[in-house]
Amino acid sequence: MRVGILTFHNGTNYGGTLQAFATQQTIENLGHEAVIINYAPLSFRDRFYKCFTTSVKPRNIRSYLLDYFKEPEFRRFRSCYLNLSPRFYTEKQLLKNISELNLDACISGSDQVWSPYMAQNWGKPYFQNQFPENIRRIAYAVSFSCTDYPKDAMNLVRDEIKKFASVSVRETSGLKIMSDNNIENAEVMPDPTFLFDRKILTDLAEKGKSELITKEPCFKDIAGNYVYFYILQQNQKLIENVASYYSDRKNSFSSGNVINSEKLNFRFEGVEEWLAHIANSKFVVTNSFHGAVFSLLFHKPFILIPVEGKLSGMNDRIMTLAENFGLKERILNDFDSEKIKAIENSKINWKDIDLKIENLRNKGMDFLKSALEE
Repeated sequence: MRVGILTFHNGTNYGGTLQAFATQQTIENLGHEAVIINYAPLSFRDRFYKCFTTSVKPRNIRSYLLDYFKEPEFRRFRSCYLNLSPRFYTEKQLLKNISELNLDACISGSDQVWSPYMAQNWGKPYFQNQFPENIRRIAYAVSFSCTDYPKDAMNLVRDEIKKFASVSVRETSGLKIMSDNNIENAEVMPDPTFLFDRKILTDLAEKGKSELITKEPCFKDIAGNYVYFYILQQNQKLIENVASYYSDRKNSFSSGNVINSEKLNFRFEGVEEWLAHIANSKFVVTNSFHGAVFSLLFHKPFILIPVEGKLSGMNDRIMTLAENFGLKERILNDFDSEKIKAIENSKINWKDIDLKIENLRNKGMDFLKSALEE
């Protein structure tokens, strides 16, 4: 079968890019042809001036500019690893050309492709709105990005969701949203990054390590003996305190060797380099779901710190992840040096972790295999 994938593949985001690649690889491993439907409306990543016109908040403008200059690395990765269709800038353009992609099936997901914002704005293609009837509709690990879906948004997409032959969601809360809207037979499935072939990840990390050594020769000297901080969002006070703790040369655990993804010289690293930083670290500190996922995949002990502020709703995923893997003790809610030391000294049973990852991988593969063979 020729299978299309509709997801957030075009963001300047490591987890988002890698989950798209993982979905593509999984479909191909199941013996099908996969194509990422390159639906990507114009944004600040395409035009320098849009970094200033998209938002008037100085904080956002700074973030947009940093992503704009990092985007070429992501564009290179997509070009190398993603099987992209021609780019479609609008819903109208996509619908006009969807038949020419000759798809037998189309997968929406993963990521927050079914959020209320998507339903009410330019995201209707993720619900496969007005797609040809001969294309089998599948939703894989989609997220609603909320626990209570607004009725006005659901009214726009409920009938489209009911046309899907197979539906799975990313969070348990998604099951309730489906049930509340009389949509049955949905399942919870793991994030696509858990479906990755380990060799592919190892090869990407090795490539990234070579690039890091070329850029920063000293990286070779500290590999395996540094703490890597991968942080989402600004003004995270607890993380700043933890970073100061590890940056102190008197700290025997890290000897002051810290690499922070927020430092300017690391803000523009590519996907492979990001993976290499995790894979070659001694320890990871993160408030990111995918930061934790790849720590698990690369067998790196970590501290998980909840996101602070208005986006604290993002914590549901990381809390659930820690609970499912029996690692809730690695969550740090307040700065406490003794708790940090306890986490450092706590050993992770990697054999048990690998077994759980394998079970998740088999679960996701079985769902997709069944959905594509029905």
